[in-house]
Amino acid sequence: MKTDIIKYILYSVVLLFLHYVEKTYGLIAFSIPFYFALSYHRQNLLILSPIFIATAMITDFKVWNLLYSATPVIVNAVALLFHYKLKARPKALHVTLYSILSVVPEVVIKAVDLKSIIILLIGVVISIPILYSCLCLIYATVVKKLAYPLTRSELISAGAFLVIIGMGLQKVNIYWFEVYSLISVLIISIAPLISKRAPLLTSVALGVGGALGGNLNQLAITVTYGVAVSAIPKDYSYFGGIIGIAITALLTLVDKNNNSYLSLVAPAVSTLVIILIPNKVKKKISDYFNHEGGALTRAVINKNRAETEAKLIMLSESLKEVAGALTEDCKEKLNPQLLAREVAKRCCESCPFYENCKRDLGGNSTEVVMVELMCSAVNLGKASILDASPFLSGRCRNLHGLIVTANECLNRRMEVVEEMDGITENRKLLKEQVEGLSGILLGLGKEVGRPLTYDTVLERRIAEAFNRHAIAVSEIVVVKDGPICLSVMERDSKNPNIGSTISKITGTKMAIIDKKPTINGRVAMVFERAPKYRVAYGERILSKEDLSGDKGAVTRISPRKVMLTISDGMGHGGGAERNARCAISLIESLYKSGFEHETVLRSVATLLKVRNKEEFNAIDIAVIDTETGEVDFIKQGGRDGYLLTPDGLEVIKAGSLPLGIVEGSAPTTERRKITTSDFIVLISDGVVDGLGEERLEEILTSIKTRNPDDICATVIDNLNRFSPDERDDCSIIVARLF
Repeated sequence: MKTDIIKYILYSVVLLFLHYVEKTYGLIAFSIPFYFALSYHRQNLLILSPIFIATAMITDFKVWNLLYSATPVIVNAVALLFHYKLKARPKALHVTLYSILSVVPEVVIKAVDLKSIIILLIGVVISIPILYSCLCLIYATVVKKLAYPLTRSELISAGAFLVIIGMGLQKVNIYWFEVYSLISVLIISIAPLISKRAPLLTSVALGVGGALGGNLNQLAITVTYGVAVSAIPKDYSYFGGIIGIAITALLTLVDKNNNSYLSLVAPAVSTLVIILIPNKVKKKISDYFNHEGGALTRAVINKNRAETEAKLIMLSESLKEVAGALTEDCKEKLNPQLLAREVAKRCCESCPFYENCKRDLGGNSTEVVMVELMCSAVNLGKASILDASPFLSGRCRNLHGLIVTANECLNRRMEVVEEMDGITENRKLLKEQVEGLSGILLGLGKEVGRPLTYDTVLERRIAEAFNRHAIAVSEIVVVKDGPICLSVMERDSKNPNIGSTISKITGTKMAIIDKKPTINGRVAMVFERAPKYRVAYGERILSKEDLSGDKGAVTRISPRKVMLTISDGMGHGGGAERNARCAISLIESLYKSGFEHETVLRSVATLLKVRNKEEFNAIDIAVIDTETGEVDFIKQGGRDGYLLTPDGLEVIKAGSLPLGIVEGSAPTTERRKITTSDFIVLISDGVVDGLGEERLEEILTSIKTRNPDDICATVIDNLNRFSPDERDDCSIIVARLF
């Protein structure tokens, strides 16, 4: 609220000054363009319009002046209402026409002779570049809030406005006190806090304004003062004021200034003000305008990236060691010797005839005659009296109890072995995941470790182009061979000119990959080079029951890769449906995480096996690289796929068993490069079983369409025609590049 009050007070001061300049020089070229520029940048017209009329009346309190000042307000209100009804925001050209239309009453009434007509027409012509200057300047100060370096057009606009200020100040004198000297010295003394070149540029603009105001000496005096300030470090810019006082005194001494020594008061006051400004305030001004801090921030970002790389690589090495530790074999085995020892201990040591048996065995434990029994038990899965040795069957008084004990020991040990086998499988799965994660972290570390190089030239070009389209961009970061990041006002985030402008300037088609709201009504947008191709696809699924054991998915797994997947769960109904859905979900998640396809499929097979159900899946995958046009076909038990080209039908052979049937079964993989004329066709068992290979291939080769969805529809229509009742779950995905 406080900021808005200050802002509209400043608008009032500027409008009052511009009305004064118009009255002084007889040109209607300044206040109306400034008013329309503020309106174009969506300042509050309910406050701004009364301010415009009031400042005009303060400058020249006449009835006709009320008409002249009310006309722009009425024209602007009608124009905005018109654009609101059309739901179209006015463009700069529209604002220019409305601005010219606003001065028609004043031109008609004041045009009484040739001289007045010429002056009025000059004012109208001058108002056009003044309007564009105001649009640029208000955009930089009000919209961007000077949070980004001024573009070339904004610098020119600022210079033009300083010329107008110089013209007006030249005509404002309070008795012997020169307001021009006061303000110009003050502005030029503060200019070094903005940039090194600012004092000289500011002095030239103000000097030109003073010269146009009728005092040619002001140009020489002001520029000399600007040169002096530029030569002095910004922390001591007040010395420039002292030099300015000396120059003014010298000109007065030689009678070139047409004033008494009282003319020294104005630059002396300005110099004193500069000296009295606290250093903290000066530093804040300098920091606000000094955009070189961005370079420091970017250097810190690169430093942090290097540190992150080191940490990721260390973490990757640690995970490798963990994976190595997981390779230790923890599989438990059935050992007949240990089983015989356990049985002998439980049955024989408490037997009253134990010593007799030992004596007959030459002092050895009865364990030696139990080994043969337990070997047979391990091989056959259970022990029986028939497996007992002659020594046991001829001497043991409790042979039946011994057999029962042997089977108990065997069963208990088999349970332990099964549990340990499960642990081993889990360790294998964990090892594969850890190794895959280690590889991902290593690759991520190398990627993060590459220092970012920023293209500041391209940043400036984009900023200038956005200015021309009136897009309020507050920050632009362009990474060479990388993304373009920018922050815009929320109202501009849907402007199609953003993407088209970036594409035009870079000479490459760019696509938005991220868009998030930030603070203060701004939106962060990230653009990257658009892939060379896009993917069009169609898919169809027919189920024998309400729930289908076939699941298909088309997923973008990275900015440049699209994955087509068919998961054919064995069987029908809910169980097959859940199995297929689970497999699809796992595959998508692991691929998006960056794992290689072998790790993905092994992990999915193991995870499905952990569910302790006999669930098998035929997996058919095609990963399309939208930049190169290469396709990786990955098949784990899936049916043959097809590549439909202008030259005919090419079969992508399958070969491996489905997931979960044989442990360690590897998928078959094949890589092909396709063009925009080729179609990828993935199918499940039900399609081939319902149509037959020959009929399916005949249907595919006879289709004349560029629409993948039409191909899917044609295949399914033929399925319904040739096998309406007896068929398995069916699914088909067809895709092409465009």
